[in-house]
Amino acid sequence: MTEAQPLRRSPTASSLRWRIVRSVFGAAGFAFAILALRGGWRDLDGSAWSVGPAIIATACIVATTLMGARVWAAVAPTESRKAARQGYFSSIVGKYIPGGLFQAAGQIGYAARDGASVTGAASSLALSMITTLAAALVLAGTLATVGEQPAWVRLAGVASLIAGLFAVRRRLILTAAARLLRIVRRGAPSWLPSQGQVNESIAWAMWGLTALGAAFALIASQLAPAIPWWATFTAFTGAWLVGFVALPFPAGIGVREAVLAGLLSPWAASSAVVAASLGHRVLTIVAELLVYLMSRWSGGKPATPSTPRAP
Repeated sequence: MTEAQPLRRSPTASSLRWRIVRSVFGAAGFAFAILALRGGWRDLDGSAWSVGPAIIATACIVATTLMGARVWAAVAPTESRKAARQGYFSSIVGKYIPGGLFQAAGQIGYAARDGASVTGAASSLALSMITTLAAALVLAGTLATVGEQPAWVRLAGVASLIAGLFAVRRRLILTAAARLLRIVRRGAPSWLPSQGQVNESIAWAMWGLTALGAAFALIASQLAPAIPWWATFTAFTGAWLVGFVALPFPAGIGVREAVLAGLLSPWAASSAVVAASLGHRVLTIVAELLVYLMSRWSGGKPATPSTPRAP
């Protein structure tokens, strides 16, 4: 009698289970995104919109989404960059699933499935969150010095700029990422990118936020044309920054609108500002759904631009 062989997991069965999980995840995220889009569109007054600016704004947000993948991939190990980008695109719709953590879990899971280690993917994600914050601080601080800003806005901008320039140092970013990982019980970062990779990630984040602010400026020009362009950019970047650090609020909902209404109150009524923010969110959902569908059609690899220089 031959000795019984140990049971082994079938690669086919494992692949099938993964396809099922991915299909369920994608379907759930897509469904919740459509519901969010439907709810936002219902509350939006489409009569004040022009088709041209809306299309250009959507294209800007698509560019921001593509650059978002580069923000994460820039601080990933070279051999895992492709997996990081694919994981980002595949998990985009996860942000619309109630719970708040599904996009991050999806990014890590998809990247690990495509060849990255779980710990490495988690480390790169934590690092990208810190580089994004540093980029937002620098951009918000820079914009606060443009135009006829109130004294307190300029002061806050100077503080933001100093904090951002101080935060771009590699050692501080790695320390912050290590603390973030300890919160989710992942230990120290398993991958330590160079200062050049950190700079690349920050540059992608700054260009992405600039495109995102341009999209909001286009929408605001339709609904509140009295707002100067520099005020629109400054207010949106500052509001996005506050919403980014307000972790209990998914995508900064409510927080961003409150900050925008306060900063832009000298030029427009809060109702017009909130309507512009709502329109921006609607177009963001459309843009992210387009990128998600494009990634599914092309196997998770939509084309992205070449490495940018920091603005």
